[in-house]
Amino acid sequence: MKSIVSLRKILMNVCKLGVVVGLVLVQSQIAANAQKVDSTVYRTCAAACRACEKACTECNAHCTAMAKNGDKSHLNSAKISADCKVICSAAATVCEHKGPLSSVICDACEKACTACAKACGKSPDMAPMAACKKACDKCADACKQMITAAK
Repeated sequence: MKSIVSLRKILMNVCKLGVVVGLVLVQSQIAANAQKVDSTVYRTCAAACRACEKACTECNAHCTAMAKNGDKSHLNSAKISADCKVICSAAATVCEHKGPLSSVICDACEKACTACAKACGKSPDMAPMAACKKACDKCADACKQMITAAK
């Protein structure tokens, strides 16, 4: 019985070591890829993310006010724009310091912006939503370029 317990402990430690080694290898590959990315790609992506964060903030205020005034059709876009602005802010921060995880956060940002643009595209006659859709489309494109450049 003791030998089975000891064997289990050894196997668990080997598994843990394998996970750690795997994470180190993934991190080193991400860092190596990040070093290949041109500074212009970082700056362009960070600027697009900051502009999108601002547009999402304004859109969120608009949609929240509309929902509070009884137009419940804006609840979804209020929630999505709230999440999108947070993700855009994180992506901008990471890209601004040329972080090795830029492509990782940009993948999430591209997905958030695509969802937000879709939600805001449903009300193109409302200026804050039209501006948000435009900024999200631009941000998603910049994030795709970052992801491509980091490969």
